[in-house]
This record gives sequence, C-alpha cells and structure tokens, in this order.
Amino acid sequence: MKPMVLRKTFLSLLFALLSCTAAYPYDAKLLSEIPVNGKISAVAMNSATDTAVVVSETGKSLAIIDTVSHAVTFEIQLPVTPSGVEVHKRLNMAIVASEDGQLFFYDLKSGAAGGTLDVGTAIHVVAVDEAANSALLGVDGGFVVVDLTNGKVSASIKLAGKAVRIGMGKTFAAVVSRDEGGSTLRLVNPATGSIKKMTSLAGDVASLALDEGLGYILVTQADKPGLLLFDAATLLPAGRGIIGVTGGAGAGYISCTAHYYCIR
Repeated sequence: MKPMVLRKTFLSLLFALLSCTAAYPYDAKLLSEIPVNGKISAVAMNSATDTAVVVSETGKSLAIIDTVSHAVTFEIQLPVTPSGVEVHKRLNMAIVASEDGQLFFYDLKSGAAGGTLDVGTAIHVVAVDEAANSALLGVDGGFVVVDLTNGKVSASIKLAGKAVRIGMGKTFAAVVSRDEGGSTLRLVNPATGSIKKMTSLAGDVASLALDEGLGYILVTQADKPGLLLFDAATLLPAGRGIIGVTGGAGAGYISCTAHYYCIR
C-alpha cells in the first residue's frame, strides 16, 4: 500500500501600503507562509479578532488561522465542496457557501459548527452585510439577499451571467459577474439593486476585495500576476502592482483588512 500524501497549499500574508504617487506603487513584505489543506479557493478575515479563514475546494476543508501567531488553530473537513467563505465579524462566525445551495456556519473561536441554511439554489460566492444582518449570495442570473435571522430571501437582483465575486462595503457592493462576453465589475446598491457604475474586465477574475480606507477595489486575475486596482468611486483603473507571490500564472485569492492583504 502506498503511503498517503497530504497536499498542502501555502497561504502568504503580506503587508502592502499604497502610496499616493501618480503610478500608485506600493511595497509588499512577506510576513509568513502558512500550510493549509488543499488548494485555496477563497479567503476572508475578521480584523477584530485577528483571524483569517480559508476554504479549499480540493481539500473540502475550512482552515481558521490566527494572523498574529500565523498558526492554523482549526482545520475542519466540510460535508460538501465549498464555493466561498465570508466572516460575520460581529458574531465571530465563518459562513461557508456551497454549490449545493447550503450555507454552513462555524464559530471562529471554538471551530464548532453553528448550523446550516438551505437557500435552494447553487451559490457561487457569499458576502455579508452586517448592518442588515444579511448575506449576499452570487447565483446564476445575479445575486440574492438572504435575511440571516430567518433564512428568507429579502431581495433578488438580476445580472447577465452569474455573479462570481462580491465585495461588501459600508454603502455599496462591488460585484463581478461573468457571461459569454467576459467579466463585468459593477458598483451596486444592495438594498435597491440599482447599479451605480460598471466596467468590463479582461480575463477571468480570481478574487475581489475592498480597501475602503484607501478607496480601492482590489482584483486578482486567474491568468495574470499581481493586483489590479480600481478607484472605488469611479471604477477607473488606479494601477497594477506586482507582488511576486503567485500561485501559478495568476495572483490567486485575496482578502484585506486595514492594509494587510492575504494571498495564496
């Protein structure tokens, strides 16, 4: 019998500070590489508790990481293949989405499962609106808003193709949808569904994050290294930064809090 080989992926923690020059360059310093099970497919962070969470489609797992000690505190096998993860900071909970149409809840302090919610349709990505205590779920044909107190759909917003990436801000959501014509980035009012701005993107988007303090939307692409930056108010390009830590050809998956960026 051949020995079992446990494949690990390294989650890289970097500190990036964007300066205000015309070219918007920034310095990136590698802080740590943390082995986690499988290939990372989504990352989220709770800045209040210095905790990061990552899910792996190949490993069917959720890893909870202490970003101060850079240690994996819990690695949890999931009952289904995850399609996304987000953190409810106030409740200190990880919310894991699946293509099976279920949401799974895990306590970030104990790693304990906190229940499931079946929304009845395949979920491609999840984001949390803590002010409204709701989840924004990217689905085929747009995204839906689910009230986390009762599990009911409170709004449904139609978009061309399927919503594959969502970044939730204080007053808007940044949504990437993909169809046969390519990818589109939109600024959306999640309460009304109205679209404020939109722009086309070249190539497939691997991940999306917001740095509201500096006013940027950060995008990584599956076929290109580095970060693509957009002005969060206008969606005009603000530059590209090459970080030098990539997973293959693309820059992988990103989440940010303050100016700390997590990239696999």
